[in-house]
Amino acid sequence: MNIDSINNVVRKTGVTESSQIKNELFFYNEIAHNFSKLVPKLIFTDEEKSILEIENLSENYVFIEQKRGFNHRESYRTISTYMEIQEKVKGSKIKLSSSKISNWPLNQPRSLIINEIETWISSYTFPSIKNKEIVALFKIFFEQSSKIYDELEMNSMGIIHGDFRCDNIALPKNNGKPKIIDWESFGKGSILIDLTVFLLQSVNIEYQDRVKKTIIKSFCKYFINTNYDDVERLLHLASPLISIYLIRFQRTKDKEDLYFVIEKRMTYFYERNLEKIKAALLK
Repeated sequence: MNIDSINNVVRKTGVTESSQIKNELFFYNEIAHNFSKLVPKLIFTDEEKSILEIENLSENYVFIEQKRGFNHRESYRTISTYMEIQEKVKGSKIKLSSSKISNWPLNQPRSLIINEIETWISSYTFPSIKNKEIVALFKIFFEQSSKIYDELEMNSMGIIHGDFRCDNIALPKNNGKPKIIDWESFGKGSILIDLTVFLLQSVNIEYQDRVKKTIIKSFCKYFINTNYDDVERLLHLASPLISIYLIRFQRTKDKEDLYFVIEKRMTYFYERNLEKIKAALLK
């Protein structure tokens, strides 16, 4: 996809699948008005030409490079905005049971995602991972993947962004609220998938432990009848799914440096939480 700035709007062109622009257009027309200050304004769209124009945020917002990663304050502000969106969805007339809102991942059955990860893991090992127990975690995950998906969705269902990372989070230059962009992959699913993607992919290692606690505490406020330990276990269940993002970067040579940055963040997380992840998968 190409993204160009044009007269205070951003034009996105070359969307590879018409379903993507249809999905984002549906988001803006049917859902975004419930939390309009937390997402960019839609200016113009031409579905036939796969063109979508949104407001240009470059004057008042900044985007953090993924290689640098978010610090704790930036992460806290982003998580607060994300959870506010979930709150507004819950308080609106949006029905997550509606067939109009696609299940995440879009157009990809669970089995396809799991098979893709499994094939990748069997033919490639993390260069920086020396601990065989971490690779063993993925094998346990594959054996229980369907059950894990069900448990995550049962306990953390919401509107899922589908690509919740630095590139899609606009931080205000003042004390305002961040805006989340690029909703072409949105759907309904476990919001812990979004939050775990953010934690493992976009948070600087130095702040990862603190941000993990912030995510869990924010989740507990949103889902009132939950406790810290239960949410931490669900987050650990979601973590093997995030390897799908490494597959994406491994296949893109021009993002090789970024691939190793993300791999390092994921490895750090697995090594720090090895026993807890194992316990979550085996429970």
